[in-house]
Amino acid sequence: KERLELVHQFMVVSTPAPFQKATIEALDYDPKELRETYRKRRSYMLGRLEKMGLEVPEPNGAFYMFPSIKSTGLSSAEFCERFLVEEHVAAIPGTAFGECGEGIVRTSYAYSLSDLKKAIGRIEAFLESLH
Repeated sequence: KERLELVHQFMVVSTPAPFQKATIEALDYDPKELRETYRKRRSYMLGRLEKMGLEVPEPNGAFYMFPSIKSTGLSSAEFCERFLVEEHVAAIPGTAFGECGEGIVRTSYAYSLSDLKKAIGRIEAFLESLH
């Protein structure tokens, strides 16, 4: 029993060897190319959402955007549910982040540019179907 406990502690308390090796590799990684990729995705998505008339603050950090969907007349939950069912694209209701999130949805641009173009096209089609 004591030996099993020792093995268990070693496995759950210490950092596994593959993670240690990955960390060593990461220390030599230059993120410049990845940053540029995400900058392009953010710029593309932001521009398209704004052209659709959605208010969206420009993100300064992660790969999420929070466009306002108040102009649709739908709640955040209704918008996301219908968008998923009708256009097969997932977004997160702003209310998942607290009461102040009503009227916004969370989208992500952590996908390939070709996938983002498809998703943005579906957002546009969905918004047009609401009007």
